[in-house]
Amino acid sequence: ADSPLPEWSGVGTDDFFITEIGEAGVLDQFVALRDTLDCPDEDWVTTDGYDQTVDYTCYEYPSCYELGELCVYQDMSHVIHPSMASLTWEFLTSKAPTAAPTVSSVPTLSPTKATIVSVVTSLTMEGLDASSITDDDLDAIKTGIATVTDDITEGMISDVTVVDASTDRRRTSTSSSTRDLLVLSTRDLLTTSSSTSAATVSFIITADTADGTFSSASDLSNTISSAFSEVASDSTDFIDAISGASTS
Repeated sequence: ADSPLPEWSGVGTDDFFITEIGEAGVLDQFVALRDTLDCPDEDWVTTDGYDQTVDYTCYEYPSCYELGELCVYQDMSHVIHPSMASLTWEFLTSKAPTAAPTVSSVPTLSPTKATIVSVVTSLTMEGLDASSITDDDLDAIKTGIATVTDDITEGMISDVTVVDASTDRRRTSTSSSTRDLLVLSTRDLLTTSSSTSAATVSFIITADTADGTFSSASDLSNTISSAFSEVASDSTDFIDAISGASTS
């Protein structure tokens, strides 16, 4: 089902996904989406920021809660900037209305690169030592994620990172960044290991709403959240899938 929750979006002006339409085209799509949602015809409000050598401007319409916020990073390519997670969290937690907005439907954009949506997720696994993780282990974790999450394939999972909280050592898969982001809360998962070590596993799941499987980043995040809520209660299938892929 379509979600009335807003979405936070971020894109760099040099992102290859917007080569054909450019920054102006992205902003035009933002305005068009506001009009499709039947929001008031008003000027957007902008917030300028600077973080780690990158200037960015965030756009939102005060009376169009369901549209969300768009942040444009100047001279940045197809990467995920460290500020995106905090900006997403700040927007989604500070803009909640006193009453849920009434939305008949969430419009679908034309099937272009702008239909790519992503969700950043992290979870804590006890008994996992980040210093011993290999590339094969990272691939096995992808297998586990795809196994327990409906309609998700390993090809949709990227940027798998394993961080040892005590030493901040990490292993990371090949980066493949995205445009529209939501951040899910960290979930604690218990493995069958008796080790006292623990590590945080973070990853990104990307989908194209044009294929009809997911209608939005919110829809994708709901699917992931539901899957890992079940894993938090019983991680057997998740751990078995990882173990099986590691030994195959």
